[in-house]
Amino acid sequence: MNLFYQYRDVEEVKRHTSDSITVVTKSIIKYRFFMDVFGVLKSKYEDLEIEKIDYLPMVDRFMETIVCNDDEVGLKLELDNEKLMYLCLPEKKDIYDSILLKVGEAFLIRREKRLCEEGEESKIVSSEISAKRDQKQLILDDVRIPGLYKLIQEYKGSSGTATSNARNTNKSNDGQMRDLNSDTKGNDDNKTKELGNGSSKKDKGEDNDQTAGGKRSDSEHKNENKKNGDNSNWKGAGGNKNLPYFFQGLNYQNLDPNDSDSHGISRVCKEIQLFSNRKLVNDFPMAAAFLMRTIIEHSLIYYSKKHKIQGQDKYIWENISNNGKAFKLYKIINNFQNNLPNYILDTNMREYFVDLFVDYDKEINPLNWVVHRTDEYQLPAKDLIDLPRKGLLALINFLIS
Repeated sequence: MNLFYQYRDVEEVKRHTSDSITVVTKSIIKYRFFMDVFGVLKSKYEDLEIEKIDYLPMVDRFMETIVCNDDEVGLKLELDNEKLMYLCLPEKKDIYDSILLKVGEAFLIRREKRLCEEGEESKIVSSEISAKRDQKQLILDDVRIPGLYKLIQEYKGSSGTATSNARNTNKSNDGQMRDLNSDTKGNDDNKTKELGNGSSKKDKGEDNDQTAGGKRSDSEHKNENKKNGDNSNWKGAGGNKNLPYFFQGLNYQNLDPNDSDSHGISRVCKEIQLFSNRKLVNDFPMAAAFLMRTIIEHSLIYYSKKHKIQGQDKYIWENISNNGKAFKLYKIINNFQNNLPNYILDTNMREYFVDLFVDYDKEINPLNWVVHRTDEYQLPAKDLIDLPRKGLLALINFLIS
């Protein structure tokens, strides 16, 4: 966005990035939409800090459902191809702002589920709206964002009465849609990668946009299988048995033993490598979880000390620490997510990062629970063994290289 502000030309922006024209254009459009939402929120929540907002779930999953031409839930907004932003009808600006406010509060203002008190609505996260049908149904159900459906109908000039027949049709078809979910959900999950993240896809049958790389890679298919629950029988290249056990294949030999920044991550790497070579996860799943959480945190810290923010003479470390002390892991990951295109230039690694960490409660918090609730929570050994195979091992190798 910064480059677009500077050059006002998508082609020129592309010259400064590793992304395709399609990805650059969509990224700018999404950020414009976010800024529209942020502007409305700021008028109500004066202390709102843009740096602390995770806007990816809203723009990567929900934006297109709101602005699209769907007869029931789409606002059918016009896109200004020069400014790369959606335009509402001037006479309906107040209604549109009310829609943005509701959406913004649901995605950006509400607290995470783990922090909510009884009866308090939590913020909407990516896993709730994985597929297109989930996004539309969320509006039609009128539960998680109450009043949004009525505002959309008001904007569209409808009476605002619920289309119960359409809702019933959606629900009756739910069983059939579930059979197709491995296709739609896998492809739609990759939409999270569009915001400045290399290869991006849409749901099959909805859009013919192709990524710069053409056909999807094996790693993308593996990511789809991950989302679909098929974690143990990937097809191709020898199957599951040919994949590394836990963190076998960890490459840390290039870490400089004379560099104090590498001392912590080197120790963790040595122990988790030993753990992997002796295949001890089944016997010591708690220790495996401790080591996995530690290597995630310290590889991010190490990377941040060695890499500067794109376009700035400033190390990432300055954004994830205070007086030389690193933030807590969830804050580090959140900061990376909010600045991912400027922190990680490799598009494949950005995809892995989003796929692994965008849903903190699903992937990382269970590791925290093992650490802090050992009396009541333990991760199955199989889950621990599978996680590095889903891109985590490759990402760690990248971060410490």
